[in-house]
Amino acid sequence: MGKHGGGVDGIWLEDFMAVVEEGGFSRAAARRNVTQPAFSRRIRALEAFVGASLFQRLPHGVSLTPAGEAFAELAPDLQRRIAHIARRAREAAGPTTSAVPFAATQTLSFVFFPDWIRRMGEGFELGPIQLNAANMATCAEMMRRQAAEFLICHHHPSVDDPFDGRLQHRVIGKDRMVAVHAPELEGREIAQLAYSTESGLGRIAAACVPSVFVTDGKSPAFTSHLAAALRGAAVGGAGYAWLPLQLVAADLAERRLVRMAGDLPEIDINICIFRQGVLSAAAERVWKRVLLG
Repeated sequence: MGKHGGGVDGIWLEDFMAVVEEGGFSRAAARRNVTQPAFSRRIRALEAFVGASLFQRLPHGVSLTPAGEAFAELAPDLQRRIAHIARRAREAAGPTTSAVPFAATQTLSFVFFPDWIRRMGEGFELGPIQLNAANMATCAEMMRRQAAEFLICHHHPSVDDPFDGRLQHRVIGKDRMVAVHAPELEGREIAQLAYSTESGLGRIAAACVPSVFVTDGKSPAFTSHLAAALRGAAVGGAGYAWLPLQLVAADLAERRLVRMAGDLPEIDINICIFRQGVLSAAAERVWKRVLLG
């Protein structure tokens, strides 16, 4: 290895894999939620540790050097080993640190997860559970960092899963995306309320009904990665949004929202749980319960 005096930092490995997967420093830095200068310093620190340049900097992105290609083959296994060591250490520390960490998208964290985890625990000892709610991009990053053992999110077959098929998953529920707006907007031109790029639901809607995202050059009236924020804007009469039926069922029943007129499809979507390849003993018990249905 190079002249760096310490050991490899697990964060550097995550940074390296982010560049490989995103194809550039700026996108990888955005995914890692760090400024590009700070991100570049961490990559240089990793290269100093390795003792070789890992990336060829190009005008429009980066490519792997021969050393980078070799390192890319080893890095995922090294990440798994580090995560496994940390998990075993947490288990050895005792029950105060043994809560099973879940990641879930914000919408599912309050419209699906509480009732689902209650049902999972009926007649079965799950043990302590820790729920971390975030947007889809952050949840996926938590799984890549091994900060969560399970992820609960919406998924549709037309959209690639964020782990390229590397993680096992199971369908645990069903939902449907519907286009809705406030009833007072019926018969009028209705502005679009859009998901931002880090939203998993936005990617599903864009893949399944791309025609609704052709806006004749008009910008959306409101953009957010949060379905709950788009729901609030729709209820307030700001425009129409594609929202999960579980989120807006009560609004439709009480006519705070109505379905969009016209021949628009409704998108059937799955609610899935993704799991890490290697689980703690406590998480294995949870997965055993999931498999029972």
